This record gives sequence, C-alpha cells and structure tokens, in this order.
Amino acid sequence: KHGRLGKAFRRMIEARPGHVLIQLDFKGFHALMLGFEAGDRDYMRLSQLGIHDYLVSHIIKEPADLSQPDDALRERFAWLKKQYYDVRENRAKKIVHGYGFGLTPIGAWKRYQDSFDSMKQIRWIFSLMDDLFPKAAQWRQDIREQAHRQSWLLSRHECIRYFFDVYHLDPKSGRVVYGDDS
Repeated sequence: KHGRLGKAFRRMIEARPGHVLIQLDFKGFHALMLGFEAGDRDYMRLSQLGIHDYLVSHIIKEPADLSQPDDALRERFAWLKKQYYDVRENRAKKIVHGYGFGLTPIGAWKRYQDSFDSMKQIRWIFSLMDDLFPKAAQWRQDIREQAHRQSWLLSRHECIRYFFDVYHLDPKSGRVVYGDDS
C-alpha cells in the first residue's frame, strides 16, 4: 500500500518510552463527514457501502436503487467496481473526493483533464452529484456563504479557520466567481 519512501518514513516514527502509537483508518471518513454535516443519511450510508460505485451506476445510466438492503447494494457495487474499475478510479472517485472538499468543475478540469473527455462531462457529473444529494449540495453552498460572510469558520472542536477569498469579482466578466478559498 505504501511506497518505498512512505515505508522508510514510517520506520522513523517511534513512540516515546511508555507510549504506544496507534494507526487507524476509518472507511469513507471524508464522505461520512460531508453526509453528517449536511444531514444527509443517504450520503452517510453510501460512504460505508460504496459512494464511488453509486456514482458509477449513475454515470453509466444504470442507477443503483437505494431502497435495496445494504447486502444487495454491496453486491451490486462489487460488480460495478470490477466491471467499471477505470470509471470508478479515474472519474467517480476523483469527483466524490473533490466534491467533499469543495472542488469546483473548473478545479476538477485543471487537476484531472487526463481522466475526462471534456469540461462538459465534468460539469455533468458535478450536476449529477448535486441532483443525487441535494442536502449535500445545499450544505456546500451554505458553508461557502457563511465562510464568505464571516471570513472564518469554527469547527465542532472549536478550531478556527480563516477565509480571505471565497468569492470575488472577476474583472473580465464582471461576475462573482469562486475564489481560491472556495
């Protein structure tokens, strides 16, 4: 899982005498947190079952049915992962992760144009995410607006983060656009 440098770095980390280091990896943590913050039970459920595979099912226009029990969805998602591995890894996964971190279609195009046919395709997948998860879409918009208005956000753990460029006026078009902090 880890490359040569990663393994060498991990060997350099050592617990102080009398202490133990514990490594944890919570499956789907970022997707689960977006679902939690947005109050979207479907997003939280899919974070544990296979949100990337769910998006793949919609990209290929064979949508998985969320009324099915978890076991049936897991089975369907395992099949999708095998059959559409490239779509999952190079499109769905990148968009789901980016979506959760506030990435915009333009930002996705700049980072991942090797994985997509066009900017139109990326916009379509982002729109698909918004349609599939309206609560997450609304939360993404609301949190941006709050960060813009206040210039800061306070986490549940009382950590503050400042924002200086959530939106700004584009001098060429005269329109308000997403800034670097969006």
